[in-house]
Amino acid sequence: MFSKKICFLIFFSLLILGIISCESNVDPNPNLIGANFYPIQTGNYIDYEIQELNYQVVSDIADTVRYQLRELVFDSIIGLDNEITYIIRTLRRENAQQTWEIDSVWQVRNDLTRLIKTESNVPYIKLSFPLEEGKEWDGNALNGFDTTLYQMKDLALPLQINTFTFDRSVKVIHQDDSTAVSLRRSNESFAENIGLIYKERINISYKTQDESGNNLVGQGVINFGQIYTQKVINYSIQ
Repeated sequence: MFSKKICFLIFFSLLILGIISCESNVDPNPNLIGANFYPIQTGNYIDYEIQELNYQVVSDIADTVRYQLRELVFDSIIGLDNEITYIIRTLRRENAQQTWEIDSVWQVRNDLTRLIKTESNVPYIKLSFPLEEGKEWDGNALNGFDTTLYQMKDLALPLQINTFTFDRSVKVIHQDDSTAVSLRRSNESFAENIGLIYKERINISYKTQDESGNNLVGQGVINFGQIYTQKVINYSIQ
C-alpha cells in the first residue's frame, strides 16, 4: 500500500513537471509584453516632419532647418542564432513636392526581451519588455557610451501628434536635466501597433548675462545649442 502511494506521488509530480515544461516552451504573446508598440515587418514605413533649431553664440536668431524623413523596413536577414534582423532605409526630402533620397541604413531587431535599434552603426536598446510603468534600463548597454538609464512613463495613455490621436502610447525618457544655465532633454514616444511617433532632443545653454552685464540667470534666454523635434505625419503599417 505504501509503495502504491509513493508511485502515485512520483507519477503526479512528473505530470506537473511535464505540464510546466510544456507551458514554458510556449512563445510569449508579443501583444502582452508590449512588442506591438514597435511592429516590424518588411514594407512598413513611417514618415516624419523634422525641425532643427540651431542656436549660435554669435547670433540671437536660431537657424531653422526643416525636412521630412521616412523610416522604411526594406529587408530582413536571419542570423546564425535564427534571430531576424530587419534592415531600415531612412529616406530624406526637403518637402512633399520632392522625391525621397536614401539618407542612411539602420537595423532593428526584437528578441521579445528588448527592442534593439542600430542608428549610424550604434546600437541602442529602445524598449525593454515587458513594458512596465517606471521601468528603467541602460539604453547604452550594447555600445561603448556611458551608462544612460532610460525610463518608461505614461504607459498606455492616449497621445495626440499633429492630426493623429493614438489610443495607447508609451514615453521613454532618455535624459531630463534642467538647471538655471542649461537644459538637456531627450525622449521618444511609441504608439501601439504603429511604432515611433515622436522624438525630442534638446541640448541648450542659457545666457547668464547680457552685453551690458545684466543678470539673465533663470530667464531662459538661449545662448547656444539645438532643439530637435521629430513628429509623425504619415505611416503604412501592416
